Amino acid sequence: MLGGIAYPLTINDMKIILVSFSKLPPFQNYMYNLARQLTKMNIEVRTVGAIPHSAIHVDETNYILDVHDSPNPSFKSLKKYLKIQKSLCVHFDKASPAHVVFISKHFWNYLLIRKLNKNIKKYHVFHDPIGHKGDIIRFGVILYNRLIAKKVDKIFVHSNNAFHDTIKYIKPDVPVIKIPLGEEEWLELNQENHIFNKLLIFGRINNYKGYEFIPQLADALKSELPEVRIVVAGKSSKDVNRQILQDIANKDNVKFTDEFIPEDKMHDYFDTCDAVIVLHTSITQSGVIINAYRHTKGIICFKIDGIEEFIDEHSSISVDAFDIQAMCKSIKRAYNDKVFYMLGRNAWHLGQEIFSIEKMAEGYFENIRLLPMGCE
Repeated sequence: MLGGIAYPLTINDMKIILVSFSKLPPFQNYMYNLARQLTKMNIEVRTVGAIPHSAIHVDETNYILDVHDSPNPSFKSLKKYLKIQKSLCVHFDKASPAHVVFISKHFWNYLLIRKLNKNIKKYHVFHDPIGHKGDIIRFGVILYNRLIAKKVDKIFVHSNNAFHDTIKYIKPDVPVIKIPLGEEEWLELNQENHIFNKLLIFGRINNYKGYEFIPQLADALKSELPEVRIVVAGKSSKDVNRQILQDIANKDNVKFTDEFIPEDKMHDYFDTCDAVIVLHTSITQSGVIINAYRHTKGIICFKIDGIEEFIDEHSSISVDAFDIQAMCKSIKRAYNDKVFYMLGRNAWHLGQEIFSIEKMAEGYFENIRLLPMGCE
């Protein structure tokens, strides 16, 4: 028995295939960590992924494909899919799953769903049901999700915002279910109480992540806390303002690394900062917050709609939305009062409670209808 739920030892109808055609580490971690946890619960799980992963051995249970990089539809993507469609369908026929869960959005998901046996139960996770304001692909995200919603049996989301956006804008005829988010294995509590005089802004730079506020924050901190540096690490998307990126790079109290940060180097960034700054202007869920908590780091953020699901007063410093001066004053107070370590400890415990991989796996177990194929 795990988490108060009794799991059967062997049931043929509990065969699940998890699919993610995304090469982004968060989605790969999500899929393979979920697969390992479900396996511990005596569920037969297979994965179909885009790249090899340190958490798995590539074999018949973990199928790796040469996937088109972009999740968006294109002639090149279609051509590549058609080349591997036969072997992919053979793999699914051989595995005989009762359930298939699509972890991340990709053009190939729609094509594959149309080829799967109608008796197979199909599910899709909507991480950002309507995209984010300012993203050039937002219309495409909504269109994709509306098409997918007509082809699956259930939709899974990980936040109240995502749930309400799915109901309001996607308008699916199938159940929408919120389950806990727990995509990462939890790290040990960091016991070191060291001040680095560095604040981290981590992750891909998109329009909804408030990168335009970084130059203002750098200027405000320079006058109040000249010894403190802002570390910005993450690849910028193509549609962000290049002049603002140049302004960020020109600030002498900012270290800006505009490139993809591999997972093995990610830990150094989190381990050597005092707290993690989240400047998002909208949010449905956040891998950055999860990673901050995993690394015993608190959050400094704006009070925007939806963020209250992931923080509390003991794990974060939050200020009125987009008030840079208030954020600067709060950061100065935190350094003067030496509260960052306690903030981080609280964040670690909160994260362990709400971002547990065990709870996410139980959410899947409870909400996937574990029935033989073709049965109701």
